[in-house]
Amino acid sequence: IRGASSGVTVGTSPSPNMPEGITFDHNGNMYVTGETENRVIRYAPPNFTVGAIVAGTGSAGSSSNQLNKPLG
Repeated sequence: IRGASSGVTVGTSPSPNMPEGITFDHNGNMYVTGETENRVIRYAPPNFTVGAIVAGTGSAGSSSNQLNKPLG
């Protein structure tokens, strides 16, 4: 992670159970997805310890507020 001087532990609550996809935006926010999570969690710099669910409900589905096995 940009600016980190040592290993970084991500997440308190909510935390991903089985993260499978990680990406960053131009502001340095980290987004984590997991196939079994059915949600996208955003972690903000500088410490990346508190996440916010930005998409999905945690339950798989096809409604406009649900995801079904998001990856990447």
